[in-house]
Amino acid sequence: MTFSRRSTPLGSSVFPSDWAPTAVVFDCDGVLMDTEKSWVTTIARVSHDLGLASPDHLADRLTALPAATIAEALAAEELPENAPEAEVQGRGQEILSMLSALDVQRIERGVDLIPGAMDLVREFSEVLPVGVASNSTRTILDAKLETTGFKKYLGTWVSCDDVAQGKPEPDMYIRAVNNLGAQCDRALTFEDSTPGAEAAVAAGTRVTVLAEDVDAAPPAHFATTSFEDPEFRQMVRTWLGTGS
Repeated sequence: MTFSRRSTPLGSSVFPSDWAPTAVVFDCDGVLMDTEKSWVTTIARVSHDLGLASPDHLADRLTALPAATIAEALAAEELPENAPEAEVQGRGQEILSMLSALDVQRIERGVDLIPGAMDLVREFSEVLPVGVASNSTRTILDAKLETTGFKKYLGTWVSCDDVAQGKPEPDMYIRAVNNLGAQCDRALTFEDSTPGAEAAVAAGTRVTVLAEDVDAAPPAHFATTSFEDPEFRQMVRTWLGTGS
């Protein structure tokens, strides 16, 4: 595949003139809603409560991984180095419940949306099937989508509980696209993290990255600093065939 970090309309090698999406799948945290900082805080808080060293560092290092993987990593930090794998996995499930309960509490107090995200999802959903693929657990993802009002626009949402492997593996993007009745090479995906972009690329989708700095963005077919950027809006009109 050919990638570009530019936030301007791309050449034919990236988006052929006859290419148009038949489904759209969004990441959740950092793409639809500003929940990443809250999730980092949740991980740090649980790490602190477990008595682990450098909880803030642990949270920053683990935050982009699937929730179950984070919980098991914290369990491995807490338990003796030679603890049996079954013990680590069991303790990981307990910690996952702690993470989920705390994060749901934070979500229910309110979540800020990424500017332009709700309008973008609504606009796509009027023409195409739309889904979400997130490394959150099913419980946390349900709470996020319900609290923010995105659910009514979605045909599917896939969590780390629904696939064998979360991002950066492609499983959840493949599942989401299949659930929407589309093929991955005709799916448009939206990401903001390196593991997420890697997953979307590996699934064979066309990837748009939302990044503060497009020059530092993960490799993708298109990058933008804002869903409200005029050049990005032009790309959306092109994808939807709604005018130039």
